Amino acid sequence: FEELGDCTLLSNGNVVFSSRRGASVVTPDKKVVWVLQDWKDLGDATAEHVHAEGLRPLSVLVRRTSLEDVFLHLTGRHLTD
Repeated sequence: FEELGDCTLLSNGNVVFSSRRGASVVTPDKKVVWVLQDWKDLGDATAEHVHAEGLRPLSVLVRRTSLEDVFLHLTGRHLTD
């Protein structure tokens, strides 16, 4: 079982679940319709897939990995913890 980072209800009734490792979209009838296995896989192909599915994100943030991101990935804790 993986700890979830965030959940968002979409206007079409689907829910986006995100975690430290990836994300998924689940329909109201509990069918998984999209999965991102690892955030490092997020890129142009993912954006094309999202748009092909008719989804229109309000915003997308892509940033470089920081030292704190690496520390969090390895230890599960923030540098300030």
